[in-house]
Amino acid sequence: MKRTALSVTLATLLSLGVCAAGNGERIRFGVTPTGLLTPRDSTVVHSDGTVEVFSPARLCRFVARADGEGSDTFSLEAASVWQGDSLLYRVAEPCGDGVYLSDTGWLATLTPVDSPWGTRWVRLYAPDGRLVVQSRVRTPHAFALASSGVTFVVAGLDETVVLSGETGRVWTLPRATRVAVSGDGAVVATADSRSISVWSGSRELARFRTPEGSLRSLA
Repeated sequence: MKRTALSVTLATLLSLGVCAAGNGERIRFGVTPTGLLTPRDSTVVHSDGTVEVFSPARLCRFVARADGEGSDTFSLEAASVWQGDSLLYRVAEPCGDGVYLSDTGWLATLTPVDSPWGTRWVRLYAPDGRLVVQSRVRTPHAFALASSGVTFVVAGLDETVVLSGETGRVWTLPRATRVAVSGDGAVVATADSRSISVWSGSRELARFRTPEGSLRSLA
């Protein structure tokens, strides 16, 4: 079966622009639990429209059908998460056009509410398929899933939203241009054009000044 590898943002985010960029070329990269880029195919689209998204170490995979909804958007439907050849769970809700998957089977999805560039539902599923926590985020643009899978961080237009799979809670941090999270999900880092902040929950542990415009990545 013909397969086309797609580039993805932070290992497992799938977007329409990424799909278009993948046609006719092969771009390989992924992200380690510490946030470093590594060569790896993490998303594959088959000729029948089936999409596979692999976790960073390829221990788990997300499988869905990509249904087009127009020239600017599509939705991942009939989704399931697998560990090897064993089915972990099926996802009842549509998964929108963006997913993150951990090696432990935690899944985060991004589903547009009104338009592909507007407000989105952000949902976090446990390895048994339970929808543990969800929130709305306005125009999200930066994402980080802990390697444990228990914490998902989303930077939106107005604020940064943190979803905790351990507690089922959602809390907010100041708006940011980039985000990162520790492997166990306990510590979050956010950055804007002038500084980096490190957080435990909603408590700021430290702040570092950076030369304006110099920051390129955060781990």
